[in-house]
Amino acid sequence: MVATVLAVIGLAARPVWRDARTRMALAIGAAGVALSFGPALPGYRHLYDWLPLLQGVRGAARFGFLALVSVAILAGFGLAALRARWGRRRWWPALAAAAIVAANVEAARAPIAFRPFDGIPRIYQSLRDPSVHAVAEFPVPRPPPFSATRRSCCIRPRTGKPLVNGYSGFVPESYVRHADALRGFPDESARVELRTLGVSHVVVHLDAYGPRAGALLAGLQAASWLRLVASEDQIRIYLVLTS
Repeated sequence: MVATVLAVIGLAARPVWRDARTRMALAIGAAGVALSFGPALPGYRHLYDWLPLLQGVRGAARFGFLALVSVAILAGFGLAALRARWGRRRWWPALAAAAIVAANVEAARAPIAFRPFDGIPRIYQSLRDPSVHAVAEFPVPRPPPFSATRRSCCIRPRTGKPLVNGYSGFVPESYVRHADALRGFPDESARVELRTLGVSHVVVHLDAYGPRAGALLAGLQAASWLRLVASEDQIRIYLVLTS
């Protein structure tokens, strides 16, 4: 809010039609907001083919940060305008410092939660076997959020196998369909979906199910189409039987 107010003051002090730098800041912000829509923006696919820079951006939503850059530039103009008017006042240094501190405090996101990385469990080495075709990890979160699948960023290089529920900044429509079909795992609907996808093995993280882990484990033991092939701590790997 503080930066936005200063940006509005900056726009008022430096009218767009008279100042090239103001127009530049607005153009940066407008381009960032537009490009952040990615493929939903008309013509984006053509820009993607023509501009190699766009092909290097994994998450188009990150273009939205350019809007913050635009606001920051305009806020600087606003603070400069206030200085030109009140800079000789005795209280001006305190006001300028308060505005800078307030803008940063407002944008603070703390504490930041981190997930410790203890290495990739050795159990995943069993998935490098040639008999493994495609893998699905459970639970399969339905977006949002996607945080539970970020471990797949490390697992995929270790196994070298296709993964049904990987992680990326883009969520294809097919992922949502698969997540819905696999929600009741290990029910019949999940069995049919896994076979349709060509999945040969599933990885189950029991610790991610919380109080439902006991019921899930009982369901896995009762599922005749699954066979336990590896186990380590709270991780189970099952072979999806085809008959």
